[in-house]
Amino acid sequence: MIECIPRQRSKCLWWIELERHVNGYKYRFTGKPFINSSSFFIYLSLSAMMSSQIPTSLPPLVLSVIEAIKSLDISQFVSCFSDGAVLVDKSKRHSTLASIQEWFNGLRDHKATIKIQDTGISESEVWVHVMMDGNYETAYGITEPFPLYLHFFFHKDWTLKLLRINQISPNEPTMRAV
Repeated sequence: MIECIPRQRSKCLWWIELERHVNGYKYRFTGKPFINSSSFFIYLSLSAMMSSQIPTSLPPLVLSVIEAIKSLDISQFVSCFSDGAVLVDKSKRHSTLASIQEWFNGLRDHKATIKIQDTGISESEVWVHVMMDGNYETAYGITEPFPLYLHFFFHKDWTLKLLRINQISPNEPTMRAV
């Protein structure tokens, strides 16, 4: 069941409150509506946006992935990926558990840390905007924290289908070559 309640806020003209019941969990989001021209969906910024704490209103699987990255726990991270799930980072596709483990070992080798900046949900994805830091100077020449977006796509039963990691905000228009 989805219930949308328009209401006024001081900084924006209209805000929408969304309540969604999924697999026995109740998620409540409040945010500014965003309409995509190709398909109608509502984008909502979650209330715990600028906190370094992990928001509790995200689906449990997303929370588990975030916690695994924060603690650099490879077994917790890999356990979030079922058969057929794919991780795409830097346009490289990791479709086996062995290649996903190898990718995660890169995070551990660079002593990666993340800090949540923003989160959002739409009909097609859940995304988490993070600032990533670590020892990237030798390998990549990166000396400052850099922004990344974790885009989570799910099957209908809320198992992970795809985790895409890039620097593209979900609000930025993009084109795909055919």
